[in-house]
Amino acid sequence: MDKYAYVYRNGEGLETGLKELRDLHQTSFKHVDDGAHEYNTNPVNVLELEAMFEIAEIVVVGVD
Repeated sequence: MDKYAYVYRNGEGLETGLKELRDLHQTSFKHVDDGAHEYNTNPVNVLELEAMFEIAEIVVVGVD
């Protein structure tokens, strides 16, 4: 985000940043392997990561 959607930005950089963001989103770890019934924070971590990717994409697309 700091590299392509910072204060000084241009369309080309935003397109590059969006492509890198989407590539990273595709390769991110999204598995909930922990089967613990108490204090299992993995589902929360997966949901938070998905939300961060969604917000980052909205910021990059809507900034120009």
